[in-house]
Amino acid sequence: GGTIRTQSTSATPLTIGKTWAGTMTYDATTGGQTIVSATSYNNLTFGNTSGIQTLGGAMALSTSGTLAVSAGTFDPLAYLVTGSGSNTLSVANGATIRVGASTFAGNYNSGFTTKTLTTGSTVEYSGSVTQTIDNALTYSNLATSSSGTKNLGGITTATGTITIGGTSTLDTTSANNYTLNAGSITVSGGTFLPQASTINLTGAGTVFSYTSGTVTPGTSIIKLTDTSSGAKTFAGGGRTFNNLLISGAGTGEYTISGSNT
Repeated sequence: GGTIRTQSTSATPLTIGKTWAGTMTYDATTGGQTIVSATSYNNLTFGNTSGIQTLGGAMALSTSGTLAVSAGTFDPLAYLVTGSGSNTLSVANGATIRVGASTFAGNYNSGFTTKTLTTGSTVEYSGSVTQTIDNALTYSNLATSSSGTKNLGGITTATGTITIGGTSTLDTTSANNYTLNAGSITVSGGTFLPQASTINLTGAGTVFSYTSGTVTPGTSIIKLTDTSSGAKTFAGGGRTFNNLLISGAGTGEYTISGSNT
């Protein structure tokens, strides 16, 4: 089938109850869009850069259909998007998908057998409930927002930046003390509970940044792994940390700022 494009920002930008065999693209240039759920889609693309694209209810894609977020933010709220078979979920550089359910699978079911999180993409756990961060995914950027505790589900890796925002709490869990691997971490309003975990930071430039919120260090170890000649900054913002370890064969200069202890 072909491609149909809607830029309507009305409550029902498409006729309800239709079956779209080709690709449906939502890409308004001004304002957010509500995704019509009582409709059958094959391939669905979101490209709205001016507002959030919000799911209006539970929705299913046909077998082998693709859900592609090419730009902007897609927010399914707490609704389930059901992949009916060998479906693909892809998130492009600069695009964001949100998780509002208690788990990633609560929004994007196991029918999405292929999940492509392109470098520069973001997965944002935005529910106001307790959420479990899916450790089976390798994230580019990972964010927590809104409120509630976001518990690691296992050893978790984000090759880019982890941002702890809103009044949310990122918890490595005291029962398991899961390792957290990231390029960098930014605490911006939320709470970081590294417990007794090892936190590996391997990025360039500013590898830790604090603007507001809470860091409760526990007995954690934060490892800054240096393998390059580039300068790195640990901007702790005057917080208290437990152990800070710099390792690796790099030759770059480290700056630790913020009157940390």
